[in-house]
Amino acid sequence: MDKASQPRHRLRNALIALYGAAAIGLIAAASAALVTDELIKGPLIAGILILLAPLILWRCVVASNAIKAQPSPGPALKRAGLILGFPKALLGALCLFGGLVVPFRALRDISTDIVEGKLALLPVLYLPVSLLLLIVSDYVIRDGLGLPRAIGRRVRVGPWKMNELPRRVRILLLGYLLALGFSLTAFAVAFGIYGLDTARIIWRPVESIVTVLASLVVATFIVRWSTKS
Repeated sequence: MDKASQPRHRLRNALIALYGAAAIGLIAAASAALVTDELIKGPLIAGILILLAPLILWRCVVASNAIKAQPSPGPALKRAGLILGFPKALLGALCLFGGLVVPFRALRDISTDIVEGKLALLPVLYLPVSLLLLIVSDYVIRDGLGLPRAIGRRVRVGPWKMNELPRRVRILLLGYLLALGFSLTAFAVAFGIYGLDTARIIWRPVESIVTVLASLVVATFIVRWSTKS
């Protein structure tokens, strides 16, 4: 097989696999709708949600990547690639949401355990995981939506040269750090004045969302000012 025909061959295989997965999903969904026995219907629905739905979404992403790899796809094929890539963009949005929300849950558990004299190891691991989710989310969302990949300028960090993170990723990371700092400071002050029960209010969803939004605004001004200077 020559290199020119490889993208077409990859696209054909991806579409065949997608059609096959979709057909199996439709047959399973129709069977679940027609079956009246709950002993069969329950496991069948569980199998669709746990096995078939992720398989179909994965095959959509594979087909979308195969379309994007075509040398000169037509307008209709491009639109199909964007539609099929939507599950990947949705996954990136979930990574972004998790990266912004998980730290507050982790800090709530960590601070509470420290105050109560317990050892909090598992929540500590959530912090680097959420940081990784933030970094990955930018690439996954842009790739799913078919946007061009942003590559920062080359910078030297010690003896190594690497690409600078895009501005929006730097804003996310700085906002992440600012939000954690603001929340920890507010928790420490509230705990010292009012006690643990009142201080835990800092970690409630509404307060956490307000903290994240305010931190992202501050991070945006800081990153833009540092870029101009």
